[in-house]
Amino acid sequence: MESIVLDAKKELCRIQLVNDLPVLRARLGISQEEIASKIGVSRQTYNSYEVKKRQVPWSVCVALITFFASNSKTKEMMKNNTYTLELMNEIF
Repeated sequence: MESIVLDAKKELCRIQLVNDLPVLRARLGISQEEIASKIGVSRQTYNSYEVKKRQVPWSVCVALITFFASNSKTKEMMKNNTYTLELMNEIF
């Protein structure tokens, strides 16, 4: 049962993060190429996440959350992401 709940929380976190990606990236003023490089994917792959053509793997989701949560320009927005904050507290 716990696994089902954790999977559901991960999915809600992933959905909210994907919905926020364009705004988070814009707040930093960086290109898709720059963020893709920081998280270890190609620009095309990152673009497919941002336009919701491909599901973000959980490992990439964690990389994105870590990246945005560690930046002063996006940290506050990440704190307002309820599912992300709750899940990150449980995982870390």
